[in-house]
Amino acid sequence: MYWTLLLLTFLVSVSADTCPNGFTLLDATQKCVKLITTAAKHADASASCSQYGGHLISVHNAIDNRAYLALASASTTPYWLGIKCSLSGSPQSCLWDDQSGSAGSYNGFANGYPLVEVGSCVYSPTQGSFAGKWLSGDCDTMVLNYICEASTNTPVTDTCSFQYNGNCYFPTLSSLSEQEARFACQQECADLVSIHSVEENNYVQALFTNNAPSYIRIGAMTTDQNVNTWTDGTNWDYSNVGYSDTKLGYCWSMSLTNDIVSTGKWISSKCDTPIPFVCKRKVGQQCGSTAGPTLAPGQCNSPQFYDNSGTFYSPSWPYSYIGQLTPCSYILDTPVGSLAEIRFPVMNLDNQASIAIYSRIEDTTPLVVLQGNNAGNQWYTSTTNTMRVVFRPCVNNCPTDGGVYRWQATFQPSNQVTQPPPVTVTPNPNNPSGCNSTILVTPGYITSPNYPGLYPNFLECFYHLSTNGGYRIKLDFGAVDTEQCCDDIVVRDGPLLGSPVLGVDNTAIVNYASNITSPMWIGAICKVNKQPKECTWDDGSSLDYSNFLPGYPVTNIGTCVYIDSPNQPLKGRWISATFLSVSAEKDPNAPSECLSKCLTPLAKLQRSFSYVFNNFEKVCDLLEDGAFCSRKCNQEDQTKFYQYTTFYRIHCIDYEEDIQEHLTCIAKASEDADLVCKDKCKLAHKVEKTASKETKMKKECLTLECSTLCYFDELAESCPEARNVLLKINVGQVHSMASGVHPITMEKMLPECRNLHNTEYMRAKLLASSSSLLMDHTPSEMETEEKPVITA
Repeated sequence: MYWTLLLLTFLVSVSADTCPNGFTLLDATQKCVKLITTAAKHADASASCSQYGGHLISVHNAIDNRAYLALASASTTPYWLGIKCSLSGSPQSCLWDDQSGSAGSYNGFANGYPLVEVGSCVYSPTQGSFAGKWLSGDCDTMVLNYICEASTNTPVTDTCSFQYNGNCYFPTLSSLSEQEARFACQQECADLVSIHSVEENNYVQALFTNNAPSYIRIGAMTTDQNVNTWTDGTNWDYSNVGYSDTKLGYCWSMSLTNDIVSTGKWISSKCDTPIPFVCKRKVGQQCGSTAGPTLAPGQCNSPQFYDNSGTFYSPSWPYSYIGQLTPCSYILDTPVGSLAEIRFPVMNLDNQASIAIYSRIEDTTPLVVLQGNNAGNQWYTSTTNTMRVVFRPCVNNCPTDGGVYRWQATFQPSNQVTQPPPVTVTPNPNNPSGCNSTILVTPGYITSPNYPGLYPNFLECFYHLSTNGGYRIKLDFGAVDTEQCCDDIVVRDGPLLGSPVLGVDNTAIVNYASNITSPMWIGAICKVNKQPKECTWDDGSSLDYSNFLPGYPVTNIGTCVYIDSPNQPLKGRWISATFLSVSAEKDPNAPSECLSKCLTPLAKLQRSFSYVFNNFEKVCDLLEDGAFCSRKCNQEDQTKFYQYTTFYRIHCIDYEEDIQEHLTCIAKASEDADLVCKDKCKLAHKVEKTASKETKMKKECLTLECSTLCYFDELAESCPEARNVLLKINVGQVHSMASGVHPITMEKMLPECRNLHNTEYMRAKLLASSSSLLMDHTPSEMETEEKPVITA
């Protein structure tokens, strides 16, 4: 059908010699991508992409964003992006895993995101109003699909300087251990040298002519079973052993001087002893990124994020970092409840460089500052599950002695799982009303006196909350109903009445406006994006409290501020607007001019079952015309078109083939169903004109539920062979409605309306109304397989 064609036009398939096996070329940017539908946590997804020689996708323009959505829409499960954020409301704080910079120049975040309180990772839904938008997610708990990106395999001419018998050789004077040397070789798509003839042995020996070292490392090893092998997996078909003894080590070196053994002979050596080495590979051999230890870039210009445990390195590792001009920051995050630990197995700093370790990201005083080579390979432990490491290299008069200045860090969670210390709540001794005794909570509750009953008049309660161990105290206010004229709750950052104000409860204002159905202006003016503290009141005073929606104020929307209607999901939140836009009560969700043009023909149709089934071909043709029309609109309008046309789309696209078989019977039965169900449900849930808005909304939802069940019963009774199809259609429509509603909005719905969006609830209701109905495969079963619950 049309929808599939619309999405897949962004992708083309190419031959395997352009992209790695299993990958598809993204036509717009020549990127090789692969959708993985085996859902995983963010860190596991990133590791999986590394095994393909790639990384999680980075997105730098709207074309790429739409193309990735098209690819991922093969599944209903959202997908991870290769990016992490460190500051709410700031795309500039979000850094791509592939070191391609931040999301400052382009981002697809939904309004109010990123929200690091939800999580530092980022994902995108494939369905609903947020399809293609970027949302914040918990890296450690959410399990999602992901898209890997790998480099194209473009042929290049091999220009290696040292070639012999179809092989390239890379002699290196830098002294490294066996593991570090192999990793350095892998960056050249090579391995430590293997030698298979006396001629090759002489060639390797001759690679070092001037200032030759005493020994060089080769790729030979002795196993625990005393068997000699080559690290590159080639056959052991030649040997030039001068002395073999595993007491000296399990690795091998070639002597370049007449020392313990004669020149060119091989001798056992310790694997961790740093010595020069030789790499080898076939001429013309190409490779992608090699999975292995995390290699820091030559220059680090932004923070690097690492999860759980692992190893990271100084810039330009395994070579010297000399030339790095700016400090490097590394943010470590271990599982909640553990402590972050770090050590430095390798540390050789110049006399100007240092490494500072901070217990928390926001700390300004380090736990320890390391210099020279004084790390001693000991573990340094933070007081939380996070740690910030800052490497400050030399800037002026750096060493020019040719030494290899570098470091290697290993981090892990502690074995000890800690619990936050309790919060001590102490009534102020000058508190005349007593209120509560001293309590310990972690977490716990503080309530007004006599809760859940009313608190007495003329109370004045002061509480001092304290904890230890470097933890912050978090307050979440649940049920708050203060007297609108006179009472408030003030939270201060400190024990004194003069301590800075963190917040003042404004529930009184919201309650006062509870009978007002439109937004309400407040006297605040904002002229700086996302900086509430820069806003001022009309009287010139600064804002010592605000309740802006996350990501606000947004001055390009407007410099004025209003409080959302108490009857709306954003009850009490402060939102930016222009004076004209709110006074005119313009609906921010109203269709654009482009979208309105596409929807107009459909809007003229009768929205009833009998009309759709008796004019099936006409309705479906108009839907397809409207869909093609919407392609001329922007991406947001295309998403809205998908939402607005759910009723017609369910019948014309999602279940068209199922309906066609029973269309004659259903079309005839739907006329009678219209007559029965319209009056039946309206009379059953009649609404008085004087009823409150909440009551009216409740009745409307009950009427819609009644109508859904009534039509199902009437049509299924008249067309018993179509019962399975009718159940699919109804449950599918419920699922489609639910997928277009944000979880926060869903939570704020009345229970009667939330039931309409609950697939299992409506399915049970439909089955109960026709208990003999059986299905081979219901949409709810498919949802269980394909759509995990995502908590925002």
